[in-house]
Order: sequence, then C-alpha cells, then structure tokens
Amino acid sequence: DKEGADPDRVKGELAAHDLQPEDWGGKVPVVLCSAVTGQGLSDLLDHILLLAEILHLQANPARRAIATVIESHLDTAHGPLGTVIVNTGTLHIGDSFICGKTSGRVRAMIDASGERVQEVPPSGAVRVSGFSVVPDTGDIVRIVASEREARALLEGVERGVESTERHGLTDFVSRLTEGKLTQLKVIVKADAQGSLEAIQGSLEKQSTGEVITKVIHGGVGAVTESDVMLAAASGALIIAFHTPVSVSIIKTAEAQHVRIREYEVIYALLEDIAGIIQGLLVPEEEEKVLGHLEVKGVFFMKKNEQIIGGRVTDGVAKRVTFRLHRADKMLGQGKITSL
Repeated sequence: DKEGADPDRVKGELAAHDLQPEDWGGKVPVVLCSAVTGQGLSDLLDHILLLAEILHLQANPARRAIATVIESHLDTAHGPLGTVIVNTGTLHIGDSFICGKTSGRVRAMIDASGERVQEVPPSGAVRVSGFSVVPDTGDIVRIVASEREARALLEGVERGVESTERHGLTDFVSRLTEGKLTQLKVIVKADAQGSLEAIQGSLEKQSTGEVITKVIHGGVGAVTESDVMLAAASGALIIAFHTPVSVSIIKTAEAQHVRIREYEVIYALLEDIAGIIQGLLVPEEEEKVLGHLEVKGVFFMKKNEQIIGGRVTDGVAKRVTFRLHRADKMLGQGKITSL
C-alpha cells in the first residue's frame, strides 16, 4: 500500500537473511496483499491454513486453556479488562486463572461483535473481565483447577522472582565467571545496515574457548518491545548503537529484567563485550538522593504494598526506589508506585 513499494526489493532483503522466497527457489511463501484494497487476503489465509496442515499445527480443545494477552485497559464500569487470544484448550466462564503475578476468575467474555460468549476455542480472540489488576501485553493466562491452586502457583512465582536468572549485566558477569554460561546471546539494533553488519561481524570474533558470543537477532532502527520480549525469553543482552531507546521501552526492559546497553562508539562496545566475556567488567552504579519524606500516617497495608501519607522535608518525592529509616537504622527498601 505504500507509494513506491517494491516487492522484489523486499524479497531480496528476505533472501539476505536466509529467508528464500518460494518463487526464487526457496521454501518461504511470500503473499502480496493489501490492507486497503483487500487484494491477496484470501491467498494469505489459504497459505496459513496450508502451512498449519503441513506442519501439523494443532491445538487440543479438550485441555485447560492457555491464552496470551494482546491488549488491556481499565474500564470504569467493569474494572481491569484483557483481550486475549487462546493458544490451546478452551476458555470457559468461571475458569480460575493466573496471569503474570496475579490471579483471577473469568467473569464475562465478549467477542469482536460485542456478544457475550460462554466458551472460546483455540485461536479465538475475546475480551475477558475478572482480572484483579490490569495485565501487561504479552502476559500468559493459564487456567488452573481452583483458586487454591492459583494462590499456590503465585507464591511459587513470587519466590522465583527473587532467584530469577535475568538480572542484567552483573548477573551475566557472575555467571560467566562461574562457568554457568557458555553462550553470551546478544540482540543488536543499529542506525544503518553497514553499522549493523560491522558490529555483528566483530562480535562473532569476540568468542573465547569457554564462551561463545552469539547474535540471535539484528536489525536497523529503534529498540522495540518485541526486541525486549525476545531478550527476556532467551536471556540476551540488547545493544543499541546510534539508535534511540524510548522511555516506555526502558520501563518494559526493567519489568522483564532485560539490560539495554547504548553506545555511540563501536570500539567502546567491543571493549565492553570483551570485558563481559572475560568476567572483568563491573558496572558502575551511582546513587543520588532526591529527597526525604517523613511518614505521617498509614492508611492501608497488605503483604507487598502500603499506602501512606507523608511530608516531604527536603528535595522531591518521585516514583523511584527508596530506603526506609527509623532513627539511624534502615528497616528496608521498596519502590514508590504512585503518588
């Protein structure tokens, strides 16, 4: 649909990434289609069905459902809502589920036509109400037998968060030093194709006898949410060379325990990677005190959250981490989630 679009050029770029189109003698089907005119959409659906049949991509509708959140928001009337696609199994009204670090029960489901439905088969999309908090895009909804099982699984998740292996650069260094990591996986985003190729070629030469540097994905342009999700799933480090990293992407990376390193000079990039492999690079951390707040009252308290009232005695209060002191003794630390 874009003016001046050249399908043959796109095919050539695919072939450069070892994705050889079928009409060029390869195995990758390429379907020319238009979202504006509708041209080729029926061919696209036919190709998807054909590949699903050839590759035996089948879901079991009789098992407990597993779904993926693709959109979410807070509705003033219905509370937290999440739009999900069912990956496998069948989703029913009344099913108990866990999603991320929370649990819930399916109270209502509304399809794309606005109709209420009682069950959703594999590959179906539906808007679900019953979440205790607004889920994040990409969260997995897993149906469990009961609310008791959901609570037990969530307790295990909370314990596992503290011991997760995705703790960023410091963890990379310690795991490499201890010999627990034999591959340093890297995702590279650069400002130009030439820079990308140069960085990928140089990184492949950084491998040692004990550790191999592997670029699992490279691309031109800004770091995206899909890059962060890929890094989280594979335990990779993201390198951004002369390319922007937005605030929303930084927040997503923090939530997924993914480390993003930004560089302007290729030599500094290669020196850091070499240092990581050798277990010699220790990240420098600088702490800055923004202000102090004196607690005046506690309005609400539960296991992992408190709502307090207080007076800022100096500086400013922001949504950042804090330390709690009583007299000269530190009692603990946490993070301000809202003000």
